[in-house]
Amino acid sequence: TGRVYYGFRRELHAAERLAYDPTLSLILCFDFNVAPGVCAICQEQQYKGSNPAVARTFTAVVDEIWIPTDSNTQRVCREIIERYGSHPSDVIAYGDATGGAKGTAKVEGSDWDIIEKVLRPIFGKPRTRPGRGDFETRIPNANPRERVRINAMNSRLQSADGRVHLLVDPVKCPHVVMDLEGVCYRQGTSEIDKKSSPTLTHLSDALGYYVNYEFPTTEHVFQVTQF
Repeated sequence: TGRVYYGFRRELHAAERLAYDPTLSLILCFDFNVAPGVCAICQEQQYKGSNPAVARTFTAVVDEIWIPTDSNTQRVCREIIERYGSHPSDVIAYGDATGGAKGTAKVEGSDWDIIEKVLRPIFGKPRTRPGRGDFETRIPNANPRERVRINAMNSRLQSADGRVHLLVDPVKCPHVVMDLEGVCYRQGTSEIDKKSSPTLTHLSDALGYYVNYEFPTTEHVFQVTQF
């Protein structure tokens, strides 16, 4: 009762292993936080399994970064490099637009400044390395309304025609599964409850920023922030 991502069912969306494919773009989905520090890692893949409900092209959540406490954007980025620093194809980052705000406590710049500083030298395309992919950030000038993002996520989980367009690896992404199962509305409201379970909402929010950017349920015009 009151589940936000009612379209998610573990036995359908997290029932099979998903393989990382180095030939495809790597999609990094950020939500900026300290406890936990998170990033959902996805790819748009061609489905090769036997479930007839899954669309031919689907969002595969192949991995997650989960740093339980005392995290920051730089630590999350370093973990991404540790796992995927040799990724040969494009790397594209999505996430919370408010991470671009600078403040006196952020002596290294905004979260997006740190992502650029840490990840671009690893995943960018220097002239001396022809054939390698490139690094890109896709950030709207403002976050979508919460309801709009939720609708996009539920539509991606299962569209009106019954097709599933998002799967989660159940072994490598246990916290994504828990998020999609456990995030609820505040009692008597249509707002996400972010206080009852403080460790929840972050990974599903991160995924929602990506899904709403690339697969919105209504047409949006995005102004991409250039660094």
